[in-house]
Amino acid sequence: GVKVRDENGRGAMIFAVDADSPATKVFDLTTKKYVSLRPGQLIVSANGKPITSASDLSAAVRESPQILRFTIEEM
Repeated sequence: GVKVRDENGRGAMIFAVDADSPATKVFDLTTKKYVSLRPGQLIVSANGKPITSASDLSAAVRESPQILRFTIEEM
């Protein structure tokens, strides 16, 4: 799993990633490679919907089909 916190209405900031979770094997559409989510990344959208808080992200994960598409900003 991934642990996130609110980032002043800007998104959900990743602060921890469990070593053996699916979050360590995500496909980056830009580089076309598998990568790991990392602490310090800011999730700003999920499946095209804006993410402004950790609770927005939780709702997006619950409502999503198996595949989630995130937009992430490096901080």
